[in-house]
Amino acid sequence: MTSYDDPIVAEVRAIRERLAAKHGNTVEGIFKHYREIQETSGRTYVRYPSTRIEPERREVAMPSEEAKK
Repeated sequence: MTSYDDPIVAEVRAIRERLAAKHGNTVEGIFKHYREIQETSGRTYVRYPSTRIEPERREVAMPSEEAKK
């Protein structure tokens, strides 16, 4: 059985398609929807500040073309 004929995968994909369509088929719309759910849930969510990778660290994480040769 592949994921293409798995009924559970098909159901999850159908739900994802409906959710996306309901929110304008945009990441921003879906993100806004989930952010509203968080705000009205009454739960406490942890938000970490984003971190920026400095250029010298970026070279280690993403090797240059010369390093790949």
